[in-house]
Amino acid sequence: MHRADPVSPTHQMYLKALFRLCRTHPVGRVRDLADELGLTPGTVSTALNKLQELGLVEREHYGGAQLTRSGSALAQCVDRRYETLKSLLTEVFGVPESDAESDACLMEHAVSPVTINRITRFLEHLEAGKSVSLSGLEHIYDESAAACADCEAEGYCKAADSAASQ
Repeated sequence: MHRADPVSPTHQMYLKALFRLCRTHPVGRVRDLADELGLTPGTVSTALNKLQELGLVEREHYGGAQLTRSGSALAQCVDRRYETLKSLLTEVFGVPESDAESDACLMEHAVSPVTINRITRFLEHLEAGKSVSLSGLEHIYDESAAACADCEAEGYCKAADSAASQ
């Protein structure tokens, strides 16, 4: 089993939501995050305070929140895991998108970097139009370095290291 991540799945969820929100807004407002997550502003504010303590978020009192460099790295990792799992579920298994989104959101916190890297390589192999046989998959996994290769070597998401050292 891979090493436990020092940032809880709940906090990863907040980081991913803030990451996605900041794609279209200069800062993430508590109200917007609460709407996105279906939570109360007070709950979001408390979580953002904890993420600030961990060095993953910068925020002003009654102001917006922004990801720190470490927070952004971790949020991108969580988002990449989510998108990879969602693609596997919809494109390979034919799961309806709404179900795939819910399932991927649950799975993104539990899957190891090794698994994500192998899923990524498998999907790339399929997208390239190459045939797949269960007996010949092993060569796919050694062909190229994936985005989480450093994490795979360590067995956990290394972007979370900065949070653990806070």
